[in-house]
Amino acid sequence: MVTVGERDRRVGDAVIDLYVDWREECSTVRLAYERWREASKEDRAGAFAAYNAALDREERASDIYAALIRKITRPAARPA
Repeated sequence: MVTVGERDRRVGDAVIDLYVDWREECSTVRLAYERWREASKEDRAGAFAAYNAALDREERASDIYAALIRKITRPAARPA
């Protein structure tokens, strides 16, 4: 059986892990943007594709993080 304290620790760990995942993807977006911005004419299309893929991964990471935050901050239902 999982205790309340253990559950809270697991949730806290998940929040931190998902936050770190999101921030890492943010960093990847910034780097991909710089590569696209500085790409030669021949490399621009590929650099843009990489930037677009990085944006998609960052969006997915932010959605997952936000979903957990919404779930754990949702007010508990009050008994009628």
